[in-house]
Amino acid sequence: MSDVRPQISVLAQEQIDQVHHYSLKILSEIGIRVDSQRARKVFERAIGESAKDAILRIPPELVDLALKTAPSVVDIYNRRGERVFQLGDIPNSQTRFGTGVTNLYYQDPMSDDVTPFTRKHMEITTRLGGTLTSFDVVSTAGIIQDIPPEVADLYGALEMVANTIKPLVILVSDEYGVDSVFDLIEYLHGDMGQRPFCIPYFNPI
Repeated sequence: MSDVRPQISVLAQEQIDQVHHYSLKILSEIGIRVDSQRARKVFERAIGESAKDAILRIPPELVDLALKTAPSVVDIYNRRGERVFQLGDIPNSQTRFGTGVTNLYYQDPMSDDVTPFTRKHMEITTRLGGTLTSFDVVSTAGIIQDIPPEVADLYGALEMVANTIKPLVILVSDEYGVDSVFDLIEYLHGDMGQRPFCIPYFNPI
């Protein structure tokens, strides 16, 4: 049986260029509202002017510089330090798939009962994602509700690291908990250095 590798091609290069052109136009002429004072200061230093009513207009040349500075290819490893795939502009690049939808509830496949998502469910879903060979990564499957909210992200990350060696896409619900989660993973695994197996997922509101 041949190995099926689905690929998704949504936009032609001309369409991608057009989207980029209009994005630059919006950023430079209309601007974006930045509510975080810390982020505003970073932008203001880079742009060389202050925000007006929290609105910042980002010049195209700054975007171009950022695109040239950022790496175009990123190696992704598993927890054993083995490279499993690359993300970025590479020949024969393909869409990558993973589990995880940050559920609030868990539906038992045997009884169909629906219950609040718990730490045990994080263990079960992480193990399932680690077993399914068609998935490249395991993402945060749910929001743990049987643990105090201030430490739920830590327990979720712990269960993910403990129950699969696949690369992880970690969603942290508390914006101030990101450092703590990655401190925990580094403590458990050691310095990831040049072989990262965790991808932080930031979901701006």
